[in-house]
Amino acid sequence: MSEYLKELISKYQNRGILIDANLLILYLVGEFAPRQIPRLRRTKKFLEADYFTVKAFFELFPIKVTTPNILTEISNLAGDMPDGLKFDFFEILQSQFSLLHEHYIPSKEGCLNPIFLKLGLTDSIIGQLARDNYLVLTDDFPLSNTLNSIGVDAINFNHLRFLDG
Repeated sequence: MSEYLKELISKYQNRGILIDANLLILYLVGEFAPRQIPRLRRTKKFLEADYFTVKAFFELFPIKVTTPNILTEISNLAGDMPDGLKFDFFEILQSQFSLLHEHYIPSKEGCLNPIFLKLGLTDSIIGQLARDNYLVLTDDFPLSNTLNSIGVDAINFNHLRFLDG
């Protein structure tokens, strides 16, 4: 593990981590049924091993932060699951959502952030909430790159994938 990554973990371990929607749905599907990861439309770009990487990293942080925007995306993304899995998955969501620290920033404030014009509302709110508060974990290069360029600490998941391999 790089020194930079160790420093970020140390800096934010007691503050918290904010995980983007794509990785949060990967984590939640993995908690539910890891073997489904390559089969589901919203997670098929990931490997089952990616879930274990996200889980290990995510669990380094006792405080897991999210926003209503991210949770809405998760709910919408999960809505296209096959009917045989959807009900059980939504039960998992109920229990997992209660473990997350949800923070609300009104859309009228989020859209004033310069990130909004480039990346949209959810990413704008992620940047606003995370600044000086939380480490962001995402697989979205434009988001991680933008956040890092404005001084918000963010890790692109693709940089974690091969740390131990």
